[in-house]
Amino acid sequence: MEFFDLMSISHRYMEILNPSSSEKIIKLGKLLKLKKGKRVIDFGCGCAEPLTLWAEEFGITGIGIDISEDFCVDQIEIVCSPAADYVFEEGAFDAATCIGSTFIFGGYQQTIQAMKRAVHQNGRLGVGETHWLSNQVHPEYAQKQTTTHTEPELTQFTRDEGFELEYIIRASHDDWDRYISDGWYGLMA
Repeated sequence: MEFFDLMSISHRYMEILNPSSSEKIIKLGKLLKLKKGKRVIDFGCGCAEPLTLWAEEFGITGIGIDISEDFCVDQIEIVCSPAADYVFEEGAFDAATCIGSTFIFGGYQQTIQAMKRAVHQNGRLGVGETHWLSNQVHPEYAQKQTTTHTEPELTQFTRDEGFELEYIIRASHDDWDRYISDGWYGLMA
């Protein structure tokens, strides 16, 4: 079974395809300073829940990019394409997001590099990324998870790309429990 087929099956009963909540997604929209007329591009958008919530809450317009055909049938414009291959007008967006999908571009820093081309000079980025909870990671785990970094490393990557980390919204244990449980349910149902 292909990776994206497995993701479609495991995510089929989820309302939000990440370990997050509607409240946290709205909070991110406020931090991105979204308001009526702003344009947002969301790479790896899944079913476009953040775009939908931001359209309802703030009146934004947006484009979601996702490779899974199961997620590309929606009343929101979702382009069915590998996000890394999607050609967008550079500097055309007020905000760019990639929540839980930095693998699209090969990692966190590469994702920021791609996203910053999408936004204008004062544009804002929102990135959802897993990270080590401690700076003292057992070497065996670190060797197996080479794309997982510590928060200080992620902060430095962000600065290296010309941005400052302004705010962190963390997934709670309840968010992760819901996400993992919904995934298991999708696989077993």
